[in-house]
Amino acid sequence: MDHVIWLGGGCGSGKSSIARELAHRLDLVLYATDAHTWEHWRRRGAPELGSGDDRWLRTPPEELASQFVGGSHEVLPLILEDLDALRGGPLVLAEGPQLLPELVAPHLAAAGHGLWLLPTAEFQRFALGRRGGPDGASDRERALDNRLARDAILNAVIQGQAAGLGLPLLEVDGSRTLPEMMDAVADHFAARIVAGPRARDGAEHRRIRRRENAGIHGNLCSLRAHFDLAEPPVFDFACECGTLGCRERVLLTIDEYGAALEPPERHVVAPEHAG
Repeated sequence: MDHVIWLGGGCGSGKSSIARELAHRLDLVLYATDAHTWEHWRRRGAPELGSGDDRWLRTPPEELASQFVGGSHEVLPLILEDLDALRGGPLVLAEGPQLLPELVAPHLAAAGHGLWLLPTAEFQRFALGRRGGPDGASDRERALDNRLARDAILNAVIQGQAAGLGLPLLEVDGSRTLPEMMDAVADHFAARIVAGPRARDGAEHRRIRRRENAGIHGNLCSLRAHFDLAEPPVFDFACECGTLGCRERVLLTIDEYGAALEPPERHVVAPEHAG
């Protein structure tokens, strides 16, 4: 897929923050796999997740890792279908932990069009520990240990696959700030980003951010329906102004954002860009 650059890697490596910031700063289309998880599950049939204790306390890390790899293989056709629909527009930055090197390799236009962030064990514990243990587990500290053990296995899988395929890795150990990591990722993709295309004007910028937000909105609506949530989820949606390079966000419930989808000419705009 010559219209896509790919950013994969371990959980807690900062790839989601980096991808969103770079896509918005550089006027690229952002495709975050985690922002489509529940919508993908709706399309292919949501699996039985079990309780938090079943998943994070009673399932061995090896099985959790195997489940993740298997799920990544299963969801790949839906990811590729989504990305194929984005042809003809600005360059797409696809990001997510499901983008394992062996899955992405057949779809790379060139080896340099992909990059995988590999967190050290110490950094991953710090990054995921700040979020607390997985939700729904009765012993969140032990659940966190189990998740980190799973992620250590997945990191080894990523490292082995990338090495075997000659694909680039970037270690994340906390020695660089998040802005420095963003610069490193931007430098890696610099030639492809310069070649473009990028959003040409404010109208195209508005269109790609509306599509990004609408996808996230649909995903969160699927999550709400699956869990029968009484309160609507909240998300910091991208500003849909006509300013190239805009990185502003607007915190809204999915009900509030849904109201902005009708009529279609109404857009969600950060207060500083309103008027």
